[in-house]
Amino acid sequence: MKKSTHNTSIEPSKLARRFLHWYCKASLLEEIEGDINESFYERIEIMGIKKARLFYTLEVISFFRPFAIRGQNLKYHNNTAMLRNYFKVSFRNILTDKLHTSINIIGLTIALICSIVIYMVVRHEITYDTFHTNADRIFRITHDESELNPNSNRHLSTVGPPVGPAIKAFYPQVENSVRFRYTPTQIMARGKERFYEENIFYVDSTIFNVFSYKLALGNPKTALKEPGSVILTHEMALKYFGDENPLNQTIFMNNDTELLVTGVLEPIPSNTHFKFDFLLPFHAFKVPFGYPVTLDDWGWISFHTYVMLSHDIDPKVLEAELPNFIDAHWPNEQRRFKFRLQPLTDIYFGEVKNDIIASGNRVYVYGLAVTGLLIILLAAFNFTNLSTAKSITRAKESGIRKTLGARKPSLFFQFLLEAIVMALFALFLAILVSPYLFKILRNFIGFDFQLDPSRYPALILPFFLITLIIGLMAGSYPALVMSNFNPVSVLKGNFKSSITGLGLRKVLVTLQFTMSLALILGSLIISSQIQFIQNKDLGFNRKETVLLQMPGAELDRHYETLKNQLLSNPDVLAVSVGGGRMDGDNGNVPILPEGFEDPFPMAIDAVRHGFYAALDIPMAAGREFSKQFPSDSAEAVIINQSAARTFGWEDEEAIGKRIRVDDIREGYVIGVTKDYHFSSLHQPIVPLVTTYPRTRLRDIYLKVKIDQPAALISSLQQDWNTIVPDIPFDLIFLDDHLQGLYKADLKFAKLINLFAILAILIACLGIYGLISLIAQHRVKELGIRKVLGASMQSLILTLSKPFLWLMIIALLIAVPVTYSYMDQWLSNFAYRIDFQILHIVLAGLGIFLLIGATLFLQSFKYSRANPINALRNE
Repeated sequence: MKKSTHNTSIEPSKLARRFLHWYCKASLLEEIEGDINESFYERIEIMGIKKARLFYTLEVISFFRPFAIRGQNLKYHNNTAMLRNYFKVSFRNILTDKLHTSINIIGLTIALICSIVIYMVVRHEITYDTFHTNADRIFRITHDESELNPNSNRHLSTVGPPVGPAIKAFYPQVENSVRFRYTPTQIMARGKERFYEENIFYVDSTIFNVFSYKLALGNPKTALKEPGSVILTHEMALKYFGDENPLNQTIFMNNDTELLVTGVLEPIPSNTHFKFDFLLPFHAFKVPFGYPVTLDDWGWISFHTYVMLSHDIDPKVLEAELPNFIDAHWPNEQRRFKFRLQPLTDIYFGEVKNDIIASGNRVYVYGLAVTGLLIILLAAFNFTNLSTAKSITRAKESGIRKTLGARKPSLFFQFLLEAIVMALFALFLAILVSPYLFKILRNFIGFDFQLDPSRYPALILPFFLITLIIGLMAGSYPALVMSNFNPVSVLKGNFKSSITGLGLRKVLVTLQFTMSLALILGSLIISSQIQFIQNKDLGFNRKETVLLQMPGAELDRHYETLKNQLLSNPDVLAVSVGGGRMDGDNGNVPILPEGFEDPFPMAIDAVRHGFYAALDIPMAAGREFSKQFPSDSAEAVIINQSAARTFGWEDEEAIGKRIRVDDIREGYVIGVTKDYHFSSLHQPIVPLVTTYPRTRLRDIYLKVKIDQPAALISSLQQDWNTIVPDIPFDLIFLDDHLQGLYKADLKFAKLINLFAILAILIACLGIYGLISLIAQHRVKELGIRKVLGASMQSLILTLSKPFLWLMIIALLIAVPVTYSYMDQWLSNFAYRIDFQILHIVLAGLGIFLLIGATLFLQSFKYSRANPINALRNE
């Protein structure tokens, strides 16, 4: 018989030739005697098996399987060679199907990158202040009126200045204490360089006994000994001294106070709730000008105070004894408040907030963690779906292997190994890319920390385990199915996907759609709330207002001259002075109106004449401070409508009422303003009492025309330098400053939006690969439908219809789950949007369009295919 003329590079071995004869009988083809000829190859190809692929598979299996044909019980002599062959075959199979391999690896890599970034952010948040050696023994003393005072629900993070030393002397369980006192922005200067600095604190020298701050330069025992000393952070030392040694060099505060640098701190981890740049000795602190208090005043509740307890002391037991301490030192206030002990590691996420210290939101952290979990699950489901669907197309390969003697464990391990290899390769890519992506995100999102390379080993281990689990999950089901089927049925073409496999794919696809919908819907709600915050009317003109900062003493000397100079600028419409920046940084003092015996703790502010007109804040009744009434500076008080309602007064009724503002002022109400938001929208508008200042204010408010911001800034700086050239020019757009109140919210929104987009991309990749595999499995069905006259639209619908139903089911699941979580997130805002049907419609429409477009592209491809190519094998 004539020998075959096919390519000798793929000539089957004797073993392969024997199998091919058997295969013909099993397939009900005629038995071919003698050598294999071209007719045989044609029949093999008609059966849908390419000869090169078949011969290659046979040769690999004959070399690869753990038992030789000539002896079922003859083991491989070298286990290392066997394992090497497992990997070799795995890599070859992975590279054979480049499309689905790429989809799996790309999707999983994106998911792992997202999860790594989220893990680092979440880890950074939940480990705030844990770097202190004695973190479990350090507690902040707080002032809580919410239970005992019927006129107040405030819980303050600060206490009076005597509390720290007194509590240490009163209780032997208290090993040490330390006080921090914030000071307003100061001008720090060295030579001709002058900067406004905010994070300046007076602190007890015991700070180094309580906290784990280390000095890179200087002696912690003497660094805060002298009144004129200062400790700098590492960043400030570089800013003012560069490469010079800063020790024993001087800097000036407000041009009149000389400070000697006695220490430089080592770099401080960014996840600490207390942010400071300069530390001054507490005994050098002076009561600000105009304050009617002393450092012995227990009612001056403005000092952050921490205590470190002795070992094995139960803080709850000590806290229960604190009423005795109050009774001994401040007996008149015993029934009005409690001291509480707040653990150091609970401060960042605690309910007791303070604008001076950093604070976080557990809801955001949990939201990010859930988002990372959803993304990794999406990729895992993709991986499992594609692996399960792909196993159908590899049924004949498995049948051949099993016929040649491959046992179940061998087949199971082979399929499992391929999935694990792909998953680990995706992890390798993710670890390589993550640091670069994080640098981009750090600038885009505004992270205040960097990835620490020393933490990479701790990062790799958990993600290695996660990736390994994904590989096992994706490979175990196909491996189990492929190792258990009957090879004769497969080689006769009778193998079909099981009900279990089909059901598994439907469940996984539905979960993918549900997660994608939840992320889209959540992203829409978050974006709507952020837009609502940015556009809400705050009750004053924030768009056309800028602030100029000037130290209080300098402001008293130069204000009138500077004001006249600024008003001569055609872009300046009004000028006044305010005591805050509308960001909630207000003090709280007891307010006693006429007709009441007990005072009401209320927010306090101080402004000069023309302030309300400059910010377009309307008066509900009465008037604002005026130069025409000299007595305003000594007696006049202005309240907002919330304060009037608290006192039970109508707006007009409040005018002329007597009122006492702690020890600051005793006078009468001259005006009632409409309620306006002097703090963030996280908080409701609370009662506010405003006086004409005895203290030195720092912020000059300007109502301006902001047509050309750059030209405006330049002209204002020229006016400034004309009057006060020696004071740094510092301009702030009020609207930009207020946006900073929602920094954490904006970060969260950006992250959720970004990860929602990436999650949808992962889902689309998975659906694209899955429908291509399903279409390959149903290619003959599609060919028959087309031959019988089915239109392109009906073929697309045939492939897409099952997925459309799954999307509807996913929508029904995603909406209530997302609503529950987003309602919890929105509860952080006193002013919030309402849930709207439009959000659900947009989310549903978005997922239908994105996934639908993916379905259409793949369906369109197969609907355009020539049916002859699909049916020629029948």
